[in-house]
Amino acid sequence: MPLEWPEEALKAQAVLARSYVIHQMQKNKNRHYHVDSSVLDQKYTYALNRSLDQQRKLNSIITNTHKEVLKNKSNQVVKTLYHADC
Repeated sequence: MPLEWPEEALKAQAVLARSYVIHQMQKNKNRHYHVDSSVLDQKYTYALNRSLDQQRKLNSIITNTHKEVLKNKSNQVVKTLYHADC
């Protein structure tokens, strides 16, 4: 998501992405790797030169959502699917 988007939307995306990765790590705990570095695990890469203000905003979002994940009624981290590029 572009860092110009509203902070609350970026926080929601951070929680979704973290939940997805933690779910995959738990699911694949017996493998040598937990997530694929491909679109199979929501990877999307693009070149971006962040300004100092953008980097601060990103760091703030990560810090403010630290350890936040989505869980189901059984207290398991859910596999939160989202578009890597939409």
